[in-house]
Formats: sequence, C-alpha cells, structure tokens
Amino acid sequence: MANRKYKRILILFMPLLALFLAGCKKSSTLPQVDVFSPSAESQSVSSQSMTSSAKSTVKVQPKQGNAVIPKVSNRPQPVAVEVDVNSETASQQAKASGPRIWVNPQRLSFTSQDSNSDPPSQIVKIKNSGKGSLQYEISSDNPWLDVQPQTGFSQGESRSHTISVSAAGLGGGTHKGNLTITDPSASNNPQSISVILKITATQQPQIWMSTNQIGFNSTTENQDSLSASLEIKNSGAGTLRYHIECSEPWLSVTPGNGKSTGQANLHLLKADISGMSAGSYAGSLSIICSKAANSPQVVGVTLDLIGEPTPNRIGIIISPETASLGMVIDIPISTGENLAAINTYGLDLMFDPAMFEYVITERGSLTQDWSFVNGHEVISGIVRIGGVYGSGTPVSTQSTGSIAIVRLRVTGNIYNSGSQSQISISGLLDDIAGMILEPGEATFTLTK
Repeated sequence: MANRKYKRILILFMPLLALFLAGCKKSSTLPQVDVFSPSAESQSVSSQSMTSSAKSTVKVQPKQGNAVIPKVSNRPQPVAVEVDVNSETASQQAKASGPRIWVNPQRLSFTSQDSNSDPPSQIVKIKNSGKGSLQYEISSDNPWLDVQPQTGFSQGESRSHTISVSAAGLGGGTHKGNLTITDPSASNNPQSISVILKITATQQPQIWMSTNQIGFNSTTENQDSLSASLEIKNSGAGTLRYHIECSEPWLSVTPGNGKSTGQANLHLLKADISGMSAGSYAGSLSIICSKAANSPQVVGVTLDLIGEPTPNRIGIIISPETASLGMVIDIPISTGENLAAINTYGLDLMFDPAMFEYVITERGSLTQDWSFVNGHEVISGIVRIGGVYGSGTPVSTQSTGSIAIVRLRVTGNIYNSGSQSQISISGLLDDIAGMILEPGEATFTLTK
C-alpha cells in the first residue's frame, strides 16, 4: 500500500520537475552587454594641464533605456579614448617670465680643530636674475647649520646672508649639510648651497683667509684694473703650502702661491675690465693645499659694471664702510642730476637688525632748511623716511647732494669679524618716484 501511495505522489510531481529543469537549462547561457560607440564629442577630451598625447580606456556601464543585467559573460568592455593635450602649461609660461634665483657661491667649506671651537662665518649673496620680484626663504637641513637673515627680497639687487656652523656636540669627521633657497614663483626653484663642516683633531695645516667674498664696482669708462687684497695664513699645524686658481679670465692674483707656518701672506687680486660691457659678473678664487684639513677654500668674487653716470639717479653710500661694535655709521641718501625739482619725498631704508640698530634720521646737504625731514622704524630693520620742504627751498633740477642722512649703530654681537651686511633703499615716492637707484645698496664689513 505504501509503495503505491509514493508512486502516485511521484506521478503528480513529474510535470513540475520537468518544467523546473527546462528553466535551468535556458538560464545556463548568460546574456551579453552591447557596447555602443559614444558620440564624437564624448570621445575627444582636451586638457591644458597635460604635456603629451595619450590614450586611455573607459568602462561602459548600462545607461537609461537598457535593462541592468546582473550577470553577463562579456563585462566590462574597454573603449579606447584619444586625449588631445597642449604642450605647455599655464604655470610654466608664468614661471618663464618670472623671477630667477641667483646665488654665489653655491659651495661652502668650514673646518674646526675640535667640537669646542666654531670656525668663522661666511657670506653668500642672493639676488633675482630674472624679472619681477623674488621673495625667498632659506632653510637648513641640519641643526648645526644656520643662516641669517632667513628671508629676502630682490628686484635685481643682491642680498648678503651670513652662514655659520656650530661644531658643539658633533664628532670628528666630515659633516654635510644643505641650505635650500625657495620661491615657488621662481623659474629655477629651488636652489641649494652645499655646506661641508670638517672636524679634526689631527695635526694638519688649515687654510685661513681674511674674507670669503670680494666685490668690485666700476663704470665702463674706467679702463684701469680694479684691485683688492686678500690675506691667507695657516691656522693649523705644520706648514701650509698652497696655490690659488682663478675661475675667470678677467681675474688674476699675485702671487699665485704661498707658504705659511702661521704668518699671514698678502695677495693682490685684480679685475681687468678693459673691453667689458656693462653688467654683473661673478667668479671665484680657489685656495688649494692637498695636505690642508679644509682644502679647498673658495672666495666668491662679484663685478658690477655700469655705463656712464645716469641722470636722475638716487643712491646711498656707507661711511665708514668698516666699523667695530658700538660705532655709529652714516648712510647719506643722495641725488644726482635730478630731472625735476624735489619738494617732497618718501622712501624705505632696509638693514639687518641683527647687525645694526636705528639711531636717527637727519637733514641732508640739499634739505638743511626744510621744514620736515624724519624717519621711523616701521618694523625691525626697515626705516621709513620722508621730507617736506614747507617754508624751505625745494631741491632744484640737476642738483647733486644728500636729501637725508640715516645713522645706525653697529650691534652685531652674533657675527664674527669680517662678516658683511647689505644696506639698501627702495619704495621711492612723491617727487623722487621714477628716479634710478644707482647705487641702491651698499656693503658694510664688521671688524672685531
């Protein structure tokens, strides 16, 4: 009885089982996704920020009007897309016409006999050799390496920065560091200065020189050679036997070699400017001794030549150019062959506040009877100067003389003897606006 009952149930369900198996067979073949060619407009992509032609692929997904099929045998499907791009970016075009970082020298070498004594600081010069304004920062990658000041601004004038190292806590041997000069708008950003610090307790000769930066200034009318002196001696042990190499044909040094057991030798450096055109030039001297602990030592040399004296000019000098701590120096601000009468004026004078402190601004030789000539320090290191003739006498055209004298006190305790510092003027206003800065900066040397 039971067997007949089960057979009867199986006969009733056989048609349903057949339908179920037929449905499974039909679903064993997965549908396919058709890929439709997009319009020409969607195939071509233009970019201003890429530098070469390229091809890419995109994955086509089901769009409105087509059923979304959960499983297909041929998904995804790639479609080649050609991208047309331009060869030059907007940022590259902007940088090409912008500022450019110029630095001299780009390599410095320091030597210390032990970690308890620091070698003398050295000077590097930085300026904008491109167009517009260069606003840069200088960073160090080592705590023993320092630069002051750490920022600068140039529209073509050079700025001096003092580089110093600290041997404290460092072991013997060679230590390497880098100073990085950055301005995102500069076409050659960033630039670097490589620095080597050698600490040795061995008894070796050591090269000492009176300065690591020498500058010449003249006009193309002057056909005489320019000269400067340089002292070299052995600050280490034994005997220093050295020779000097010049990097440029217009540079020469006499004598070209020397020997020292501690005494200073005087060398005469000459710049032959005959036949040279107006412009800025850079070179170097290398003092070489194979047995010296700090060989080679490099002296950076700059040469600025201007054409015939320019009418309608304004500039500064430093008197005296060399001074010791506590002394007061004068910075006369002078005009030459001004094309228009001067009734009122304004300008900024900039200096390193770590080297100087502001004292006073006084009337110049051309403004002795003016009602007002004064200056005030707007921020540390910038003095804003102004003058109004009032009941006095305006400065007539074609005049030569000073319109103000700024006095600064030397306070550079952190600097070593021989350190140099730049003083400059900018921001000419009122009746002196448009006058030519010549010279717009001057160099001071500290003695201790």
